[in-house]
Amino acid sequence: MDEQEHPDVADVFYRPFLRPLGNLVITFAQAEAALIKLLTELNGGGERMASDLVGGPSRDRIREIIRDSGFKDFELEDLTANVEDFWQAKDKRSRLIHDEWWVGLDSDDAVFVGIRGIPRKAANVAWGTPMIEAIWELALRFREHRSAFSAFAYILREARARSLGLRRAVSFVWIGPGFTPARAADR
Repeated sequence: MDEQEHPDVADVFYRPFLRPLGNLVITFAQAEAALIKLLTELNGGGERMASDLVGGPSRDRIREIIRDSGFKDFELEDLTANVEDFWQAKDKRSRLIHDEWWVGLDSDDAVFVGIRGIPRKAANVAWGTPMIEAIWELALRFREHRSAFSAFAYILREARARSLGLRRAVSFVWIGPGFTPARAADR
């Protein structure tokens, strides 16, 4: 398919935002999926439950799971900081994705793009002016969070493999009260 088959459908004023917003959508989805996988590892399976935690208002429960994760010192601080920053970035991303986008004229009759939304926690209307560079920075933050969450999940899988006497981590499938190796790895 070429551009003539699927031209940009957004008004010309919004076109500079299309690429950074597309990157934001993808990197956010990857970071959220990595967080779900990490919570699945921390909870001993149950990807559905981990997904519900991430998608719901359960930030305190996630903090508790991380606090009880077994990570210590720098690792615990780093993981906690990554999760907290993920949520801050997610709130900013939600403003960009869910708010109304509009075009206005400033006092010099120059065109600008704004966003308007009603936050769920407050009745006040939130106004903003999205900046392309800030959207790129937000996308990069999500990419960093994806890497961090994946690394912490890897550490957990490796530790579990060592505790089972395996030389490397294997995939695990939740089948009830415990984990069962999905395949026999090098013993």
